[in-house]
Formats: sequence, structure tokens, C-alpha cells
Amino acid sequence: MNVKIIFRPQIKDSFKKGKCDIWAVIKYKMFPEMEGEFSKADYPPLRKIIINAVRPEDAKDDANFEYEQDFDYPYGTFDIELFWDIKGKSEEELELKPIPEEEK
Repeated sequence: MNVKIIFRPQIKDSFKKGKCDIWAVIKYKMFPEMEGEFSKADYPPLRKIIINAVRPEDAKDDANFEYEQDFDYPYGTFDIELFWDIKGKSEEELELKPIPEEEK
């Protein structure tokens, strides 16, 4: 199953200008019938993924960034929450903050 996360900031300039990293915290549970085909160890129940900042292909220089990431998982249940932190921090240094309600 292919999962695609797309975040298009509308309000906060630091998100729109690509000055922050956006992270997805994914809670996942594989359907039992998939366990014969896939190893549960390869798909942890809790995972943090950085979402890539991109500009639309036809964008002008002052265009806003969008954040997109896709990944493959066996069929299961997901709970995905987006967080942010200052750009360039390593995963050990992160102090993730929730995306403001007005951006959701």
C-alpha cells in the first residue's frame, strides 16, 4: 500500500518559505493477514519521517514550499500526526512541536 503525505502551508511564513522541517509521526499496526508476507520488524509501530520540502515544478522564485513524502507499507491501520522543528536538526536533537491548528 502506498501512503502519500502532502502538507501545503497556508499561514505560517517559516513553513511556506521552507525554513522549518516538517516531520510525520506515524503509528502503524499491520493487519494480521499480512504478517505471513511481511516481517513486523521491518515496519515498526512508531516511526518518525521527515517530509521533503519541494516547490511546485511551475513555481516562480517567490513560490511557497509544499511538503510531500510517500512510502510503502503493508495494509494496516495508520495514525499520522505532523510536527515541526527548526530546519537541519538531527533526529536526536529534535524538539518536535505540533503543527498549529490554523495550518491543519
